[in-house]
Amino acid sequence: MENEQRMVDNTQNGGQGRVATRQQKGFWSRLRLTEEIEGYLMILPWLIGFPLFTAGPMLTGLGLVFAHYDILSPPRWAGLANLQRLLRDDLVMVATLNTFVLTILSVLPRLVIALLLALLLNQKLRGIGLFRTIYYTPTIVPAFASVVLWILLLQKDAGAVNYGLRSIGLPALGWLTDPVTAKFAIALMTIFYFGPQMLVFLAALQGVPLQLYESAMVDGAGSLTRFWTITLPLITPAIFFNMVVLIVETLQIFTPPFLSTMGGPMNSTTTSVMYIYEQGFGSLRMGYASALSWLLFLLILLFTTLQFRLSGWVHYESN
Repeated sequence: MENEQRMVDNTQNGGQGRVATRQQKGFWSRLRLTEEIEGYLMILPWLIGFPLFTAGPMLTGLGLVFAHYDILSPPRWAGLANLQRLLRDDLVMVATLNTFVLTILSVLPRLVIALLLALLLNQKLRGIGLFRTIYYTPTIVPAFASVVLWILLLQKDAGAVNYGLRSIGLPALGWLTDPVTAKFAIALMTIFYFGPQMLVFLAALQGVPLQLYESAMVDGAGSLTRFWTITLPLITPAIFFNMVVLIVETLQIFTPPFLSTMGGPMNSTTTSVMYIYEQGFGSLRMGYASALSWLLFLLILLFTTLQFRLSGWVHYESN
């Protein structure tokens, strides 16, 4: 009897345990399902917006590549006419080369300035938050206001930059009227938008383990050695991220050259996006502008892919 009672008790306890286990599994399953639903709800605006505002216009633009369209009348089939025009248009190569030159002149200085400022601002000092805010402030200045300010600073006769050059015995330069200096002037206008890159570098620097610095100091490593052997390798993901974003951004540069030089002098600052704008909204050649847009998209895709292919220098902690 005692054995039978014990078996009954064990059976009941086992059944209760299985019920509790099933209830626990059910709870976690419901929790995971709830989290998945919440996740999809969070990205729902993007899921709706991407086909409407990104994929849809891109596919429409791809269709217009093979059409004549001036906005005022319905599109007409053009076959390969826009692509043939693109291959014969000398200004396409001029605008593309100008864009590449501006990218080279702009990206590297912005990365260097952002990294140096992040190193300076990565200090535990009283009021350091105020300095971080001050150095980030130029980024939130509207592009129109910033470009107008630079136009005033770079005026040949009354600009502050040429006044400074004359004060030290150097000749004044036609920053916005000379084909060579105009490119440097446009690059200068973009360099001071280093705020986002500075924040990314600052976050990366704060993620470097302090124990590594302490161990290096015990071994007698100086500040420069610690930077090259510890800091720089560990922030290469941030460097790579900033570089990719900046190159993509600068290849689409429009506002500074459009407002300051309108592509002049002699098309020396005409960029790819400016030429697309001119063909689409100036000449109402929407089909040709779509062909130019897809050319720019493919170039950006090519350069981005190459950067990822050549990213072996990036150090990830998992490696």
